[in-house]
Amino acid sequence: EVVQEMNALGMLVDVSHLSDLAFWDVLGCSTQPVIASHSCCRSLCEHSRNLSDEQIKALAAEGGLIGINFYTQFLKGASADLLDVIRHIEHICELVGPDHVGIGSDFDGCESVPKGLEDVTKLPNLAVALLKEGYKTADVDKIMGGNFFRVIKQVIRD
Repeated sequence: EVVQEMNALGMLVDVSHLSDLAFWDVLGCSTQPVIASHSCCRSLCEHSRNLSDEQIKALAAEGGLIGINFYTQFLKGASADLLDVIRHIEHICELVGPDHVGIGSDFDGCESVPKGLEDVTKLPNLAVALLKEGYKTADVDKIMGGNFFRVIKQVIRD
């Protein structure tokens, strides 16, 4: 009922803090795209807050997206760096394409961040690194904010 009411009100539904069971319940009843605002890929780093490949595919199939979290424990561990963030982005792009991944840094909520992305002033490092990895400018624009903007425009109504 809560998810249905959120959909009716034009509220964005976020599954980043949900259990696997609750994730599937939300996806099963939402009529709008759902986001995981700040999570990573469980197949690259086993953590209960990260999403499985199956969950990522299901989220994308409904038009949603996953925002990559910069908390080192969700990426790889204490030694995580900018390249580990890129690995998570690449994994999602390989699974579902660049339209379903964004940045969910969690700068205001995590205890440790990757080397090279210590604060918001370092975000350009990520865009430059993605371009050097061969990503098209249009896809980097989507990843750096365009995908979130698309979903927000679709879900939130005047």
